[in-house]
Amino acid sequence: MDALLETPLSMHGTISKDGEMLSFVAEGLTDMIKRSSPMSRSRTESSVSSWSVGPSGAQTPSGHSISSVDSSASGWDSSASSMTGYSYSGLSRSASELTQSPDDIPPIDPRALMDLEVLAEKTSMSLQHMMSTLASDLHKMSSLTHACLGAYSEGVDNTCDAVDSSIKSMYALMAKCEELNSSLRPIYGLQEQM
Repeated sequence: MDALLETPLSMHGTISKDGEMLSFVAEGLTDMIKRSSPMSRSRTESSVSSWSVGPSGAQTPSGHSISSVDSSASGWDSSASSMTGYSYSGLSRSASELTQSPDDIPPIDPRALMDLEVLAEKTSMSLQHMMSTLASDLHKMSSLTHACLGAYSEGVDNTCDAVDSSIKSMYALMAKCEELNSSLRPIYGLQEQM
C-alpha cells in the first residue's frame, strides 16, 4: 500500500484499501469524461495521439506503457498474482490526448437496439403482469382474512349466546326444582300420618 501511495497514480486520485479490496477514485473524472465525448473529440481530433497495442492486448497511447502492479507491493494476498493497470509516465497530459478518433469507434448495431427494445418491452409486460397478479393475490388474501375474522366473530357470538341460554335454562330448572320441593311438602305430612 505504501508503495502505491508513492506512484504517480496517487497524484491523480485517492487510493484506499479496505481488507482485501484496493480501490482508486480518480479526481476530476467527470471533466475527463466530458472531454472524451464525441463533441470534444471532433474539436481535438488533430491532437489525438496514435494508439498501440500493449503486451496484454489493451490499447494504449504511443509512448505510454502498461505495467503490472505486483501483489506483494500492493499488500494483496499472494493468491491474486497480479493486478494489471495503466502506469503513465506523463499523467500531466490532458485527457483529450488519450481519446480515440471517431473512426476507431465501431458503429452501433441496429439489430442489437431492436433486440434490447423487445427485451425491455417483454420485461415491462412481465413486470406489469407480476404486479397485477400480486395485487389480485393480495386482494384475495385480504378478502379471505376478512372472511376468517367474520367467521371467528360469528362463532364467538354464537358461543356466548349458547352459554347465556344454558345459564338461563339452568336457573329455570333450579326454580322448577324449588317449586316441586314446595309442592311435595304436604305429601311428607301425609306420609307421617299414614
